[in-house]
Amino acid sequence: MKRDNREKRNKILLSVFIAAIMILSVLGFFYGTGGDENAAKYTINNKTYSFSRENNQYVVTLNKNEKVGFYYLPFEIELNMSDEIANSIKNSMVIYLTFDPEAANPSYIDVVRFDLANTFVSKQIYVIDGITEENEKFSLPIVSCGNATAYVPVILLQEANITSLEMENNCIKMQGKSLDFIKFRDLVIYKLYGIL
Repeated sequence: MKRDNREKRNKILLSVFIAAIMILSVLGFFYGTGGDENAAKYTINNKTYSFSRENNQYVVTLNKNEKVGFYYLPFEIELNMSDEIANSIKNSMVIYLTFDPEAANPSYIDVVRFDLANTFVSKQIYVIDGITEENEKFSLPIVSCGNATAYVPVILLQEANITSLEMENNCIKMQGKSLDFIKFRDLVIYKLYGIL
């Protein structure tokens, strides 16, 4: 009889122990994830920025609660932008934004054109969209590097096998494929907001 009581007591203790572990695990899961796992802090040029994930973008809140979204974090962008290019964009009141209408995959270029135009307008930079050659699908003016001036630079988005970003005679040429254009978009916006 003592043996039966001891076995019952051991079974009850084991059951209580397992139940306690399960309850504590569930509580630990709910309370342990109190920090936002989609948030990250990065220190860039002696300033700390908090990025969170919203709608498939990394969002940083800047002065006056202004939220700015990026597809890539700063360290994920392999492109370099010279101060000359950054200052040409920042100091302009008008920018031509042009592309090749015969591009094989224009969807990335369209995203960049739309996002940059919105960002430029918010920074009081007027945007004139254009295409590099006449095309029936687009009713836009023809704009090439020949239209660039010191006061009105041209940003040319052009598909190419090699990724490059350079400026020649006030024409900023961004060449690359698909996601290279998205990285360019992010880089321009990081520069405009002084993050990079």
